[in-house]
Amino acid sequence: MDVQLIREFCADPTPVHYQALPENIQEDLYTTARIAKLLGDGDQDMASIIYNLWYRTQIMRFYQRYPEDWQWFEYYPLKPFREVWVHPMEFFTDAITQQGFRYTSARKLHAKFAAYLRSRGVSWNDTVAIAEMSEAELVKVGFSKPKAKVLKNVAQVLSSYNEEEIKLMSPEQVYETFLPIKGIGKWSLQYWLIHYFHQPLMFSEDRLTRLGLQHMFKLPKLPTVKQSEKICRERWGNMAWFGAMIAMSVGGLLYHKRRAPTGREIPEGQSLS
Repeated sequence: MDVQLIREFCADPTPVHYQALPENIQEDLYTTARIAKLLGDGDQDMASIIYNLWYRTQIMRFYQRYPEDWQWFEYYPLKPFREVWVHPMEFFTDAITQQGFRYTSARKLHAKFAAYLRSRGVSWNDTVAIAEMSEAELVKVGFSKPKAKVLKNVAQVLSSYNEEEIKLMSPEQVYETFLPIKGIGKWSLQYWLIHYFHQPLMFSEDRLTRLGLQHMFKLPKLPTVKQSEKICRERWGNMAWFGAMIAMSVGGLLYHKRRAPTGREIPEGQSLS
């Protein structure tokens, strides 16, 4: 693998540098990135570089295939892939605390629980110790009884795996392992897969995605999840996941009544042709 060619493309993602890449990297960048991440071949930045490369090529492909929808990309906060990984116990704690809570209240509870773990000399890795905590103990920290039960069940499942085994899980394995836990839904798992496993999944179940699609295509009412999936697949084919991510960003700006990162107002949408 020619690392220099990859670095050149990441620094200046132009068609010239893209064409200079070996064909196998052009066609299968995602798999290459997964392999680089898992092997850890001595270059600490390698996985991040290839993720960035893969992601930038998706941007180019979207522009080439769907120029009529390119205006919406302005409203997507472009962030290159990074090696961001938190222990699954910490992620699920975050997901559990946000259920039915305002974001600020959820963050306070998450921070309070993290401080409680530190006071007991317990880390996020110590899933056995967390699973053995009593519900009364967790309620005292600030969790409701139902949330305390979910937290304990998650810790129990996680205690059967080491961190590397979890990183190697496919989306199907993630669903099979964690969906049976009452209180853990597909939405949370999709978010985890997209942002921590860097899986190209379509986030059509998110209300913000549906709100974005409604605005972008002047739909008379908020589309259902199935309608959103249909719109994304018919409009963007195998790049439906990317279009859905853009729609979610547009929906987020609309929901929070914000301008685009460039400072401009969000334009009117156009009816589906």
